[in-house]
Amino acid sequence: MSISKKTSGVFLLIAVVAIAVRIAVLMVIPPETAPWSDGAQYVNLGVSVAQGNGFQLEEGNYWHGQPAITRAPGMPLVLSLPLFLFPDLSPWSVARTVTVLFDVLNALLIVCLALKFGAGRLTACIAGCLYACNPLTAAMCAYPSCEPIGITFILLYLFVASFSVERIRILSVFFSGLMLSFACLVRPNWLLIGVLHVLAILWLYCKKKKTAVLAVVVFGLALILPLTPWLARNAILFGKFPIMGAGAGETFYGGNNNISAIVGGKYWGRLVMPFRLPGEPPLYELAARMNEYEVDKYYIHQGMKWVKSHPSDLPGLVLGKLYKAYIPIPRVKTAASLAGSLYRWLIYGCALVGMGLYWKGREKIPCISVAALLAVFMAHLVTVVLFVGDLRFVQAGEVLLVLPAALALKYICLRTCRRLRGIAL
Repeated sequence: MSISKKTSGVFLLIAVVAIAVRIAVLMVIPPETAPWSDGAQYVNLGVSVAQGNGFQLEEGNYWHGQPAITRAPGMPLVLSLPLFLFPDLSPWSVARTVTVLFDVLNALLIVCLALKFGAGRLTACIAGCLYACNPLTAAMCAYPSCEPIGITFILLYLFVASFSVERIRILSVFFSGLMLSFACLVRPNWLLIGVLHVLAILWLYCKKKKTAVLAVVVFGLALILPLTPWLARNAILFGKFPIMGAGAGETFYGGNNNISAIVGGKYWGRLVMPFRLPGEPPLYELAARMNEYEVDKYYIHQGMKWVKSHPSDLPGLVLGKLYKAYIPIPRVKTAASLAGSLYRWLIYGCALVGMGLYWKGREKIPCISVAALLAVFMAHLVTVVLFVGDLRFVQAGEVLLVLPAALALKYICLRTCRRLRGIAL
C-alpha cells in the first residue's frame, strides 16, 4: 500500500467517526429555536440574506426590519448560499447540516495541521480522532453555533502560517492573514490574534527588519481586505468607523458587574444580561431611543464605569472568569454536560504529558507555528479576562490541545505495546 492510500484511509476513518458522532448528538440535542437565541439569530439572518432582504432581523431583536449589526456576518453569509439553493428545505436542517460539514472538515484539518507540524501519521490520526469524538463541538453543530465555521478558518490560518518556517514567505503571510480575516467575520474578537501574530513576526524576524516590516504590511492588508465591505456598510449606516458589531458592550457589561463579581456566587464570572442588573432599564426602553450601535456604546460605558469604580473586586472576578471558562466542572448534572467535562479532562491531562514530550525534544515545531498557536491561545485568554468565562470564548483555542494530547497517547500506546511484547516473550 502506498503512503497516499494510507493517508486517504486515515482521512476516511476520521470523517466517518466525526459524522457518526455528530449525527448521534443531533438526534439527542434539539436546536435553539427561540428567536433571541444565538442559533436563531444566525439562521434568521441567513434566511434574510438568501431571500434578498439584506442583513436584518424580523424577530429576535428590537430593531425589526432595520439593518442589523448584532451578529457578525460570517456564519449568516455562509448559510445564505445553501438556503438560497434549497429554499424549500427547513432552514434549521440546512444550518445544522452546514455546521456539521464544517466540523467534519475541522477534524480533517487537524490531521493536516499535525502532519504539517512534523507529526507522524499515527499521531496525526489520533489527533483527528480526538477532534472527531469531541462532544462539545458536536453540540455546537446541533444548536447551531458559529464556532465550527470559525474554527475552520482558524485552522486554515494556522496551516498556511506554518509555511513561513526558515524565512518569511510573503504568499504564506498573505493567505494566513486572509484566512484569519474570514475567521474574524465569524467572531470579531479574533482580531486580537492578528495583533499578536504581527508582534510575533516583528520579534522572530527582528534581524531582518525590512522583510519583517514587509510581512507585517502584507499580513495587515490581507487581514483588512475581507473586512472592508462590512466596515464600509456599517460606517454608511451608523456614521461611525470602524464598527465590527454591536454585541461586545452587552457581553462586557454582562461580565463585569456587581453580580458577576460575587466570589462563589451563582453567577460568579458568568454572563448576567445587563437588563437584569439592578437599576438598569429594560433593553426595549433603550432600543426605543437608541440604535444598536448606541446601545452597544452605552453598555461599554456602563461596564467601564463599573471596572474603574471596583478595582478591589477585579482579582476575584478574573479568577471566576478563568474558573468558569477553563475548569471543566459540569454546571448542570446531565449526561451531555458530564460527557463534555470528561472529554475536556482527558484532553487536558494528555495535553500536559504531550507538552512535556515536546519540551524534552521528542517533537519539534517551527517557531512561527508555535507563535501562531500561542497567538490563538493568548487571544482567547484575553477575551475571557476582559469579557466573561464561557466555553464558547475558549473553544477555538482549546481544540488545538488535541495536537499535544495525540502525541502523549501515541507515546503511551507504544510503551504499552513494548511492555506487552516483553511480557509475552
